[in-house]
Amino acid sequence: MIPTPTPFVRAALAALVFLFAALGSAFSAETRKAFDIPAGDALARLKQFPAQSGEQLLYAAAAVEGVTTNAVKGDFTPREALDRMVKDTPLAVAVDKKNGALSLIRAESPNAPRAAQKDSDRPSTSKVEDGKLVLDKFEVFGSKSLNLDLPRTRDDAQPYVVFDHETIANSQATNLSDFFRTRLPMNAAQSFGPYSQANTIGNTLNLRGLGANQTLILVDGRRVPGIAAGGPATGQPDLNGIPLSMIERVEVLPSTASAIYGGSATGGVINIITRKDFAGAVLTLSYANTFDTDSAQSKAELMVTTKLRGGATMITLTASDLTANPIVTGDRDFAQRARDLAFANNPTAFTGTSRVPTGATPNIRSSNGANLVLKSGTALNSPITFIPVGYAGTGTDGGAALVANAGRYNLALANSWDGRLSRLTSTPSQRSLGLGLRQKITPWLEAYADALWTRNRGGSGTIGTTTTTVAATAPNNPFTSAVIVAYPNVGLVNNGYSQVTSSRFTGGLVAKLPGEWQAGLDYTWGRSRLVFHSAGLVFGDPDGPTGSGLSYATARSTGVLDVLRDLNVRALDYSPYLMPNNVYDSGGSALTQSAALRATGPVYRLPAGDVVLSGALTWQKDENESVVSPSPLTATPGFSYLWFPAVSADQRAAYTELRLPLLAPATRDSKQARLELQLAGRYDDSRVKSYGQNDLPSVTSMDGPFPAFPYNHLNLSATSWTAGLRYVPLPDLTLRASVGTGFLSPSANQLNPAFTSFSSITVTDPKRGNISNTYDVTYNTSGNPNLKPEYSKSVSAGVIFTPRFWPGFRLSVDYTKINKTDEITGLVDQQTFIYEDALPGLIVRDALTSADRALGYTAGIPTTVNAIPVNFAKRVAEAVDVQADYTRKTSIGEFRLFAVATFNLGFDSQITPDSPRIEQVGYLNGPMKWRGNAGLDWTRGRWSAGWNAYYFNEQYIYAAETIPASIASAVLTQGSDIYAAQLYHEMRVGYQFGYGDSGWQRFLKNTRLNVGVQNVFNREPPIRAGTGIGGGFLPTEDPRLRRYTLSLRKQF
Repeated sequence: MIPTPTPFVRAALAALVFLFAALGSAFSAETRKAFDIPAGDALARLKQFPAQSGEQLLYAAAAVEGVTTNAVKGDFTPREALDRMVKDTPLAVAVDKKNGALSLIRAESPNAPRAAQKDSDRPSTSKVEDGKLVLDKFEVFGSKSLNLDLPRTRDDAQPYVVFDHETIANSQATNLSDFFRTRLPMNAAQSFGPYSQANTIGNTLNLRGLGANQTLILVDGRRVPGIAAGGPATGQPDLNGIPLSMIERVEVLPSTASAIYGGSATGGVINIITRKDFAGAVLTLSYANTFDTDSAQSKAELMVTTKLRGGATMITLTASDLTANPIVTGDRDFAQRARDLAFANNPTAFTGTSRVPTGATPNIRSSNGANLVLKSGTALNSPITFIPVGYAGTGTDGGAALVANAGRYNLALANSWDGRLSRLTSTPSQRSLGLGLRQKITPWLEAYADALWTRNRGGSGTIGTTTTTVAATAPNNPFTSAVIVAYPNVGLVNNGYSQVTSSRFTGGLVAKLPGEWQAGLDYTWGRSRLVFHSAGLVFGDPDGPTGSGLSYATARSTGVLDVLRDLNVRALDYSPYLMPNNVYDSGGSALTQSAALRATGPVYRLPAGDVVLSGALTWQKDENESVVSPSPLTATPGFSYLWFPAVSADQRAAYTELRLPLLAPATRDSKQARLELQLAGRYDDSRVKSYGQNDLPSVTSMDGPFPAFPYNHLNLSATSWTAGLRYVPLPDLTLRASVGTGFLSPSANQLNPAFTSFSSITVTDPKRGNISNTYDVTYNTSGNPNLKPEYSKSVSAGVIFTPRFWPGFRLSVDYTKINKTDEITGLVDQQTFIYEDALPGLIVRDALTSADRALGYTAGIPTTVNAIPVNFAKRVAEAVDVQADYTRKTSIGEFRLFAVATFNLGFDSQITPDSPRIEQVGYLNGPMKWRGNAGLDWTRGRWSAGWNAYYFNEQYIYAAETIPASIASAVLTQGSDIYAAQLYHEMRVGYQFGYGDSGWQRFLKNTRLNVGVQNVFNREPPIRAGTGIGGGFLPTEDPRLRRYTLSLRKQF
């Protein structure tokens, strides 16, 4: 069933109609014409363009010589036709801002299959202005994205990976998280992105596996606010609300990039460049669903651009809406198979522990672990049993059914929100609205402003399992002892959700300066607000301790609320225990502000070309805003309120980058080599404001009053640099290498004082017989004001092969090594005991007694554990990335083969200088050994098709540093020590409608229809054996399994 369009979609469609009526005259200038230009030599084919377009086209013959342009057939605007002709060639389209004249220049396109071959392949010094070709030292990025940064391509001295708009649009991805999961193997994150389980939203992008906090996310070269989870902690920015139709390209550098982009780029940077050169309007509607469930997803995206005042003013409107139906645990058998597998391999995982699993009917265990005995005297000879289906209590059979079920649990999933009805995915709802303005003030000055609002909501996934102890004296308890009962929450519904709302504004000026320099001044403001909405699941004592009613806990323990029956047919009445304070919001808010003064231009002319300098002075402030977190009371109506004061980081930086062409061919036919050097340096100075005490104050309401709160202020600074070399000894071969340093400052959350609690921990103490034991300790965790920045050094070396004897083929192989020192690592309980001697102060103990010595112990009982983050770890990540492309034009169409893969050579950590190195490649907490994707695209006239396959290598089922006893238990439960490798396939077919005389043909002109199938062979992800009720599968693949997508794209 196709979902009914939401009010937001209907509003977007109404806005489209209104804009067509109001701006029709503006679109009329973008008249579409019929083109039929075959592929061939550029010098010959470009002569056909003016005749068919009616537009003048300027270019230098030397610039297009030797280039093969693409075939263009269909109805397009002149600009669209020209873009298609030169796509994936060394040519780029330039536009005169004054009169709109078109020209072609030689530029190293991010997607050109051949790069850096001849002298004219260098970024062109040509542009068109007033109908004449004039000098311009910069790529045409400035006019398209207002980015004064030097151009980044996949043929750069550093190993960039670049995805263009068409690649993203054809991927069938729901959003960027979905796209990166299947198309970016350097991303070590294994979650299936937008369909993360149980009330999860946002994205996890983890280049090289170093951590999400070490992958820098940029939009148009600028930082965006992260997700504030409440309090001082901040997560990765949410990109899933950005419409894919807005994206011009994505630049990814999977190596340390702090010298260019600043801190947090230890693992690399992902820069999303939005479209700024689009003209007209495009509406995209898509619908996706599975073949066996109704987990439908509908999406609408709208983008409208109009030019006013002769092109001096350009206004862009974007809007998108995505809604999805849920897929629940019962729609797939993953969770049930996971339980069945665990029980078949290791039944004691269920029966040999005091934890009672939830089943379709209540499961029972004696509270003291002894065998159960009925009050009638009948022994069950086992401590466990379960309530049979339809059971109304011992009054019906004297307990005979409980005796019959002795020694077993009911492991079938309950038909409730803690079983089959739990959400297997977060069911995202995503909306966005954007507005852009560009105004040419003078021939040399341009102003711009962009605003984008996004909202990403994920529905609650489940209701937690419920356990209670029924007293031996309770009238409904048929046993002589108290029993622990785990029962399903039949009838309860979780209407909660989590939601991220992000707002971002950027405004600035770009100026053309004398000497072919450009400069820009910009300001960005962004806020991200996270809300956890809890609804209807708070139980307690509504009338308080002085009232006549019982509390929820008392009612269950005394049998007033009878859980010892089949609750599917005799449901519990929860209403007397539902607290009035059951609906509330919590969360946090993150604010980012930044300003920058940027400039770029030539500083000196060498025989090989211009030395180009780019630099910037920047300021940025990141703040987790003050927030009050409510917590519902259960003993009496009302809330307690915990105040998290604001924390912030104020950063100032100076950056410069230099490109020096050292060698270049004197002529096109010269065999002289080409050599280019890139240098970059950056200085960052930060002032971090963190908590000055470890006890957070409680307040009396959401509005305070707020007491005075002390802060610590810490100054941190770092200098980083990058050097890159690009050498072209032959037209077919490019060698490149780069080295750079990086840093990652500790966050305000990490710098907070440690939080103290009193806790019971179970650990294996090497100094006390190496025996697992439970200790009551003072437990310090969370922060450490003495942390210092992490430092890294990255080395990359690679080769690009573009053979002249094999036109259209490109192969790049790059080796990257990142060496980190002073890595901040948060210790867990067991680690503090393992590294106690290497890091004095982690454990505080009582004095060693004579009784301890008699047992062979070497240390006393632990009394304090400091499981705090510290600077001591080292880490080395090594990988080889391979990218291959081959484009071939044939009589039956154009074919493009592509592949990208990452082979992780090593990912090891060393906790202390004397400790062993722990290799994590192939383990559950590390990157996979191999990961990649390959595909084939085909186009012929109006038809197109594509196939893509993505591969995940096998991996161990446990983390690298897991102790042997835990490994043995995990392997026993799973029945294997690895999750098998996975290979998934997807395919698509598209058709572009053209002109015609009939009504339908006129309506469908400039409309593209795409039909796709993902997970073509319906391959299931590996099952993860376990005793819980969770998803039960390795989340590398979308649990919807095989699904289809229909999309319609209409351009006006």
